[in-house]
Amino acid sequence: MNEIIIAVVVLAGIGLVAGILLSYFSKVFHVEQDPRIEEINENILPGANCGACGYAGCRDFAKAVIEAAKNGEDLPECPPGGPEVAQELASFLGLEHGGSERKTALVKCAGTSERANERAQIRSVQDCRTAALYGGNKECQYGCMGYGDCVKACPYDAIKIYQGNIAIVDPEKCTGCGICIDICPNNVIELVPSSRQTHVLCNSQAPTKATRSACSVGCIGCKLCQRKDKDFSIENNLAVYNAKKGKEEAAFSCPNNVIVNTWQFSVAAFVESTTAREQFAARKTEYKKLEKEKRKKAAAARKAKKAKAAPKKKEDKSE
Repeated sequence: MNEIIIAVVVLAGIGLVAGILLSYFSKVFHVEQDPRIEEINENILPGANCGACGYAGCRDFAKAVIEAAKNGEDLPECPPGGPEVAQELASFLGLEHGGSERKTALVKCAGTSERANERAQIRSVQDCRTAALYGGNKECQYGCMGYGDCVKACPYDAIKIYQGNIAIVDPEKCTGCGICIDICPNNVIELVPSSRQTHVLCNSQAPTKATRSACSVGCIGCKLCQRKDKDFSIENNLAVYNAKKGKEEAAFSCPNNVIVNTWQFSVAAFVESTTAREQFAARKTEYKKLEKEKRKKAAAARKAKKAKAAPKKKEDKSE
């Protein structure tokens, strides 16, 4: 009995001494934590812990924000939070912030199973990265392969694979975190300003002949859109749009119907809906008809002007 009592007393003594030492060392080595870190983490940040900002989680991001503010540096950006969170952080810290536009992801491909030529059936492959090692499942090496790596990676359920076997982003759900961009082996996804209403739905940088043979809706770098709208440019055989709302005639000028204006059709409808494509084709046909009539009238006006000027020239020569 005495042995048990002695053991209990010894353990209690060890616990007491350990507690005193822990209390002492916690005070000696205590690092003061800025209370604003928890305030930012709990009340301002979206709490996704997605890592899109480059930090392990929202709490580490909050620490980086405080550190940047102390050093007078630009605050790091929270992609899911966008300009709203950036403005709130600046206001909370008493800083000026001009704000930046929210961005959303765009899959630059309309090459559905019906429009893009299949290269080969890759058996037992269930992801894009593995398929890319085999050269992909389509003749176009730049398009969406449709295995859904981006769908699985998206923490916001903003991407889906539709019947055409193309990934399509829901801009309302997308936060612009960029995780899907990093996961895509064909680099077919990019972040675009949420206010942009005109998109080139192609990613091919292949020569014209190769693009034509691979996909019926591939951009061939013909520059027709650029002639209609100066905000288009051609980079690496691919049309690039650099503004917000492109001219309708630029989309109609594209021979392969690669350009979508989202004030008319959503990206999902333009890629997947037969009805939307038919409506677009009808509008394009009407536009081409009007353009042809304008050219005829202009040619007739030039001819009439030339005919009117001819007698005067003849008279001047005779004098």
